Amino acid sequence: MGKVGFGINHTMTDFSADRQKDLDLVISIPRTEAASTTGPSFFSSLVGAYGIVLSREEMAILATLPEFNRAPVGDVLLAVEAKAVMTAHVRAGPRLHDELTAAWQCINGGAPQAIAAALGMINASSEFVSPKMNKARSPGKHWSSDGEATERC
Repeated sequence: MGKVGFGINHTMTDFSADRQKDLDLVISIPRTEAASTTGPSFFSSLVGAYGIVLSREEMAILATLPEFNRAPVGDVLLAVEAKAVMTAHVRAGPRLHDELTAAWQCINGGAPQAIAAALGMINASSEFVSPKMNKARSPGKHWSSDGEATERC
């Protein structure tokens, strides 16, 4: 216990390009010196802290996993960047590519031994309520991914 820890929104630095990026999740060998961490202390407690909805089966699987602590990040073993595409899929492609490439380069430049991973979430629903688009639209409408209004059910 304590040989591996995790960090959330950990800043990694690509020293070769002199740039920084906050990575969503890193798993590392913790630093030995004490440092303050904010947020949930155990990986399994992220479910409640972030309002993650899991089925009973998924909760049972989570309960079988070894517990590990949030700890000051040391040598990074795995770094994960998560990105979402909720609407305008074709237009989002270049942005998604650029952001994931920048994350990979930062991970590789700051911790060449680390596994760089990405999690992509693609919205496949026929409708999507865009907070950005709904600022100027009627709150009684649903706005589809192509910007067309439909009556709310």
